[in-house]
This record gives sequence, structure tokens and C-alpha cells, in this order.
Amino acid sequence: MRYSLWLPLILLPSLSFSQKIKPEYSQRLPNEIHESSGLALMRPIQVFSYEGKVIDSLGLCTVNDGGDKERVFYITKKYGEPYPQFWVMNAANHDWEDLALDDSSNLYIGDFGNGLNRRRNLGIYKVYVSPARLNFPFPSPAFVDSASLISIHYPDQKQFPPPPSNWNFDCEAFFHHRDSLYIFSKNLSSPNDGYTKMYRLPDQPGNYTAELVDSFYLNEPVTSADISPDGKTIVLLTYFSLWVFKDFPDHNFFDGKIFQFPFNGLTQKEAICFANDHELFMTDERHFGKGGKLYKIDLNQLDFSRSTSKYKKQHFKRAIYNAFNNPKAKYKRIMKREAAQ
Repeated sequence: MRYSLWLPLILLPSLSFSQKIKPEYSQRLPNEIHESSGLALMRPIQVFSYEGKVIDSLGLCTVNDGGDKERVFYITKKYGEPYPQFWVMNAANHDWEDLALDDSSNLYIGDFGNGLNRRRNLGIYKVYVSPARLNFPFPSPAFVDSASLISIHYPDQKQFPPPPSNWNFDCEAFFHHRDSLYIFSKNLSSPNDGYTKMYRLPDQPGNYTAELVDSFYLNEPVTSADISPDGKTIVLLTYFSLWVFKDFPDHNFFDGKIFQFPFNGLTQKEAICFANDHELFMTDERHFGKGGKLYKIDLNQLDFSRSTSKYKKQHFKRAIYNAFNNPKAKYKRIMKREAAQ
């Protein structure tokens, strides 16, 4: 879920790290996309308006966070053009948090946001998006085929919610690889042990207990993830850094070379996807007049001469984040409401 935490960070001194990323600004997102929480690169389309004007897309799809309609936006090449959108049938936007795509034009929508760690209806919607179905006159929205649900249960969650020290069942990040979906937890625990957990699921509709595959210490809240088209690089996006994993054996993504690139900037990064094997698109949410933009990152412009051996803990940013995310207070409110029922 969203946290409006960035305004106080503007008052903090700059942190001195080896190489910071300043993403290349691409364009501003319209006000209708105020909480872009996922990105996926589909094939570009041409949409004809009622006046016959061609509206070109970048091929990028995005969705808003929970509370919006069950719709997916195409980002156009030119800011100011109306953004085409299609609605997903047989789905509900409880808390949509990320997007993924497979090689067969199946779009996966992660409805697994779980900021209070108490949801029991976590899932991923799978919907086939036919290119022919998207050649529609705009602004009339196109409906795609009904979504199928991949229901998720975590094998290590026994309480709803668990005590604050075990609030590690929120998720905002996943990608598709081969025949599986890999999802990454957003650790909200207090005290926080810093680990994000990686689970694996089949990519077919059904009711599954996710397989807990691995975990990794990064001490930052993970908000999005993707894997390169060649399957050789994965990225984890956090509020504070871009984490890059290379040279891993098979699907053991945490067993290769690891690189951390802190961001130069204070907006709330929420979504990322590969454009090709070395270029990335990224969006941030709009808060206090900041953010709400589309960016590009070129991995070829980053220094991969040595992998990260000692992670750069961003203590000030983490402290501000913790001040706005207080699991202990939330847990007390939940328990008080349940006791009163």
C-alpha cells in the first residue's frame, strides 16, 4: 500500500554513497494515474479515436493501486494524449501492486497487497490480452476476456495478522519466469530483520500454497521486480535503491553477483520493468506535487566492476519510513477492534 513519507526526507542531508542513480526523466503521467503500482511491457498498439486520430502507445501498461477500477492503462508516446485503457472482467482491485507478462501475451496482475498482514484473499489474476482486442476506438474502453485467479496462501503464515515482529506477508513485487511466478515480500516487521522472502507459484489458475524458495537481506521495502528478456538479470526496486542480480545459476537468483545502486532523489518508487536486456522503465507515485512520472534507467551506464559485499544501509530514509509505517500501532488498533466485536 501507499505511504506518504517523502516530504520530511527533503530536509535530510544527502547521503554519501559510491554511485547513485538519477533516472532519466521520460514524461509525466496524467492525474488519472496517480498511484502507478506496476509496469509491464506489451507490444505497442495503435488506437484510433472517434475523430480518426491515431494514438500511439509505448507498449507499456500500468495500473493504479488499490481502490481504483479494474482497469489497465496504456502509456502513450506523447504526454497530453488521452491514455487508452482496457477493463479486466471477473476481477476486483483489492490492492493491485505489480504486473508481469509471459511469452504468450498473458498478463498477470498481482492483487496481493497486504499492508496489514491480515488478508486471506490474496491472488494473482491471469488474463489473455489479444492484440486484436485492443484495436478499439478511444475513449470507449475495451473489455478483455475474463480473468482467471491464482489464489495464494503463505506456508509460514499462521496468524491474521501475526505479531508485529512477523509482519512479512505484504507483497508488491513479482515476475514471470518459464512456467512459474516469483513473488517477493515487503518486510514491514518491527523490529525489522531486513529480509525479503521469495516464493514460487505455478502460472496456472488454481488454489496454491506458495513455495518458500529463498530469502535475501536488503533491509529495504521491495516495491516491484522484473527479469530481463534473456533471463540473465533480475532487478528489485525499493523506495531507496535499485538492486541488480546477475550471473545466478538457474532460478537461484540470490546466488550470483549482487549490486546495489541508491537513488538520487526522494520520490516513492513503485513500479519497474525491462524494456530490453539492459534498459528499464520506472514510475513513482505522486505525493506533495512530486513524482507521478515515467523514467528510464540504462544498466549499461552503471558501474558493475565489483559486486556489493557490504550493503549501504540508508539509516535516515529507513528511520523516516519506520515513522510512517508503525506495525505495532496498527496491530493494537486491529486487536482492539476485534475485541470490541
